[in-house]
Amino acid sequence: MFFFPANYALLPEASYNYLKDSIATPMSKELNDSKNFAHLKMSLQVVGFAELELKTVLVTLSAVLLLGNVTFANAETKGSEAAHVTVTSAADGIARLCCACV
Repeated sequence: MFFFPANYALLPEASYNYLKDSIATPMSKELNDSKNFAHLKMSLQVVGFAELELKTVLVTLSAVLLLGNVTFANAETKGSEAAHVTVTSAADGIARLCCACV
């Protein structure tokens, strides 16, 4: 199969702001993520997702997880308000993922 975590810039789940609160819940200890993921992939294929479409979904989900880690700070540019990205590693990961989809 085509799924390799390195292709999707995946980090340990505790690294994602979107997932931090759900990791410590009692229910999370009962879930089998690997089994659920395999079931999800199979289900998407059953309803007609081609391999490229499935890859696109996974890349998009990975980018959304990374997007939750992007933070901004105020900056002034020539007297007007602006913002700049303070966590460039998350933004770089999103850019790599976007380039992989093209």
